[in-house]
Amino acid sequence: MSTATERKEQRTEMLRVTDTIEDAILKFYKWRIESEKLEFTLIELNFYVYGSFANFAPDSPGRILRYLKTCGSLDYEVLNRRRSQYRFKRLQPTQTKMF
Repeated sequence: MSTATERKEQRTEMLRVTDTIEDAILKFYKWRIESEKLEFTLIELNFYVYGSFANFAPDSPGRILRYLKTCGSLDYEVLNRRRSQYRFKRLQPTQTKMF
């Protein structure tokens, strides 16, 4: 197998994993907003994502969470960076982006 083919397969797998983690994070966000359990830790997020998809790098959910905030797909505030504590915020109608 050529190196170019291997790189293409790696990129395809990386995109699949990222999409799966994004979906799990957005479901976690929706569940927490609807249940009004807005505060969470990255450990809780990781456990939720792990339940949906077992194979991921430890920092992937946190990295993708930050990306989704940048895209406007969700919103949160940092309560304690050292303890990885966060609070989800409801998106305002003007913040909501289609994804």
